[in-house]
Amino acid sequence: RHTPYMVQPEYRIYEMNKRLQSRTEDSDNLWWDAFATEFFEDDATLTLSFCLEDGPKRYTIGRTLIPRYFSTVFEGGVTDLYYILKHSKESYHNSSITVDCDQCTMVTQHGKPMFTKVCTEGRLILEFTFDDLMRIKTWHFTIRQYRELVPRSILAMHAQDPQVLEQLSKNITRMGLTNFTLNYLRLPKHYLCWAEKEQQYGFVSAGSCRSWTSSPNLPTLIEEDKKELGNHTD
Repeated sequence: RHTPYMVQPEYRIYEMNKRLQSRTEDSDNLWWDAFATEFFEDDATLTLSFCLEDGPKRYTIGRTLIPRYFSTVFEGGVTDLYYILKHSKESYHNSSITVDCDQCTMVTQHGKPMFTKVCTEGRLILEFTFDDLMRIKTWHFTIRQYRELVPRSILAMHAQDPQVLEQLSKNITRMGLTNFTLNYLRLPKHYLCWAEKEQQYGFVSAGSCRSWTSSPNLPTLIEEDKKELGNHTD
């Protein structure tokens, strides 16, 4: 665990932004796990809510999957990621601090296929532990809208190329999220069920798995979930 200290909750997001900016192409799973350990509690959850063409979506992942979530953002073509909180409200409780920011912007810089800055706007509600580490217990980002910004210089450079202009006119994200990240968010419900069932049968030692009702058909279900997980593609 890291050195104890007390800071304002918003400053922890500033520190998280700095840590994300310090990542390199060589940052491996250990780096991402250390990142999550520094900023998220052992039983933390991360929730994203947004609307796609086929209706509202809500995805929640647990602490063991949070490092992979952040790494998928960069694997999906993002070169920079940071969060801007404006006019947030703090409320203090016995063992936690809640930060409610109705004007949160997640900013991502994309290098492919063209340089694009994506501003994803919404409401971010964070619950921090009220202790010297001040780590995040719950993270809930409700996305309202997003904007994809392309530099004018790129438009001017390709003004006479209809094919490039057509490519530039297409969105590279869905509600500010890449397909790489969206595919990962769809995966945990299968992965968690598989992990929960294996935990029930003693195949894995995952301390944070939820309990699963025992069933005589469970071994078959485990194999089916493994196949579904293996067949899932990004």
